Amino acid sequence: MTYLPMLDRPAPMDRLKRMARIMSMVTIIGIGAVAILTILGLVIPDWTRNLLLAKLGLAGAELPIAASARLIIAIIIAVPVGVILYGLFAVRTLFAEFALGHVFTARSARCLQIFCRNRAGAGTTRPAHHAGAHQRADIREPAGPAHGRGRVLAQ
Repeated sequence: MTYLPMLDRPAPMDRLKRMARIMSMVTIIGIGAVAILTILGLVIPDWTRNLLLAKLGLAGAELPIAASARLIIAIIIAVPVGVILYGLFAVRTLFAEFALGHVFTARSARCLQIFCRNRAGAGTTRPAHHAGAHQRADIREPAGPAHGRGRVLAQ
């Protein structure tokens, strides 16, 4: 008896469509998680403090978290989070195209191009994001940035 391994497997296009549907759903979950966790990170004071620690170092641990500080932090992190969400939406659209069987089409190629440019652009927003966080922490400090970084956010 001969065994033909290709007969018991689904066709490659069917596998691609099934995997694309799964990845589209995973991407939707990722979009929701990024949005919800970003909002929670600004609403829950301990999470906001962890964000300050990550961005400002130990100086962020000393800062009390006021409502105005949360607003400033939200403005600073809005651009990187927006870039991430834009890229995830492009990937979701790409997987939706794949799920429809439109693999080598102009629209799927455009979605892939948007995602690649998004990832390249994310690397350029990171230094500006860190500079904005540190600049905001250093503004109006009489002793300068070396003495007590970030006291302005305390209010």
